[in-house]
Amino acid sequence: MLKNITLKIKSKITGKPVIITPGRIVVVVGPNSSGKSKFLSELANVFSGGLGTLSQKSPKHLVVDGAQVSDQAEREFADYIISQAEVSSKGTYFAIPNGSGSHSASTLCPPHCITPTEREQFVKDWIAGNPEAYSVWAYHLRGTMRHDLLHVHNLDTNNKKEFPLYSIGSDRVQLNIFLKLFYDAVGQFVLFDFTTGHIRIKLSQTRVPDEHQFSASPEAREFAFGLPGIETMSDGYRSLAGLYLACTASKYRLLLVDETEAFLHPPLQRQIGNQLAKLANENGGTLVSVTHSDAILEGCLASELPLTILRMNNEGGEFSAEVLDPDLVRIFTRRPILRATSALEALFCQTAVVCEGESDFVVYSEINHRLEQANDLAVPDSKFISTFGKGKVHHVIKPLRQMGIPAAAICDFDLLTGEGFSALMEAANMPTSTHRHLRDNAGNALVRLPTTETEPAKQLAERKKLAKNRGLGAFFGTDRVLVRDLLHTCAQYGVFICPVGEIEQWYSASTTKERFVSEYFEYLGDDPDNPNYKRPATDGIWQFMREIAVWTKDPNRKGMPYDKDV
Repeated sequence: MLKNITLKIKSKITGKPVIITPGRIVVVVGPNSSGKSKFLSELANVFSGGLGTLSQKSPKHLVVDGAQVSDQAEREFADYIISQAEVSSKGTYFAIPNGSGSHSASTLCPPHCITPTEREQFVKDWIAGNPEAYSVWAYHLRGTMRHDLLHVHNLDTNNKKEFPLYSIGSDRVQLNIFLKLFYDAVGQFVLFDFTTGHIRIKLSQTRVPDEHQFSASPEAREFAFGLPGIETMSDGYRSLAGLYLACTASKYRLLLVDETEAFLHPPLQRQIGNQLAKLANENGGTLVSVTHSDAILEGCLASELPLTILRMNNEGGEFSAEVLDPDLVRIFTRRPILRATSALEALFCQTAVVCEGESDFVVYSEINHRLEQANDLAVPDSKFISTFGKGKVHHVIKPLRQMGIPAAAICDFDLLTGEGFSALMEAANMPTSTHRHLRDNAGNALVRLPTTETEPAKQLAERKKLAKNRGLGAFFGTDRVLVRDLLHTCAQYGVFICPVGEIEQWYSASTTKERFVSEYFEYLGDDPDNPNYKRPATDGIWQFMREIAVWTKDPNRKGMPYDKDV
């Protein structure tokens, strides 16, 4: 239905206001307090106050500047209005929407507009001057409103037949879609019971005969007797029913859904994300879904349908937004390791920290947690991710940074002596000339380390082992200064190399690599009331994590797509 949505806020990558060209479904993601719900409410307000203009109800929009409907939608809406026409001796009356979602107002087409072409032009001119009329095709579905859709007495309208609970009864195709969706999700059949004069949704363990739907016949009354109402179900299933009802009732061409995942468990969230995408594609409308759930997003991506993903962010009061490439986002749903670590959750966080292995992941995230608990300098609102092996970190931080997410990398010291250094620095957007210079310096410092071996290959292996085990401590004099500066330069680009060698070296009392995590956590303690419980210190691993926090909090950090040096 929509041609475009124009935002007031800018892309941090391009520096320009964001213009969204929506397809059938738009998924809005991002951290808390990033403006997602504000975006949805202002978009709804644009429709109530006029497309392409600011609503008189809220003239100071913060996020949405305006929106335009597609040419096809303009034609279809004019046809829709014309289809409501009633001819009288005074002329032609059209049931024109009044902006509140109903057709209580009418307008008279003058008697001289007697031909179909003249009537069509009259309606088009009227719509152009009264764009809020499109509100009859738009519906803003908030929180518990999806529960209210299931009960007619909760509907605040003068014309209940305009709402899904009634309108779906006049469209058997859409009704059957709803019934199938609900059964597939819940395993129960739905009866729209009309035997008392108003509609009530009931549940059945056996298939409901088609002729009993919306029927007041004695047979329908007998079938409905004793069946439980949908109000006996959990909030999650009622929320699901309300969403499906709103999406399958054919009236709405623009459906705005806030907190799509509300009351739903993750398995149902994935399912509904997939089905909503398919429904929006089949119905020919536009669905805008605001979600805090990676499962909803994953379900939409799994549909393999055209998808618009808008990620909003708020960094220190500076709002920004990016339109993401769905294929870039799908990386996090297709790679098994990234699925296992729920890496997609990074889209809903301010930052991400990517580690080489599980030990790094659990230890560094715990250190950051304790810094947060102590109100110390910590990485804010971050998703920690393990790549389960060396040489894979660049596969994760590259797409995250391309999406505008500050993703820091933590690597062992042997990164400097291995094959993955250049790939990681490229992913971190470090200029090629810079990381080549750093790599040469690291190689020169390495060959000056002492060795007891005589064969070149064994000499290199011994030196690499020494650097891996001792880190910066393996170097002396000017070489130590050179390597320390190298680590500092990498840190400026969000790549943090363990200065003591590898994570196990932070705790010298560890007996073996295999026992490190359990022994280190025993050393840290788990009871804050115990005097031996370890709290942040001013050095060591604590200070290392603080340095990572400094980079993530710096709005002028290097290594991001909006870095002027990139």
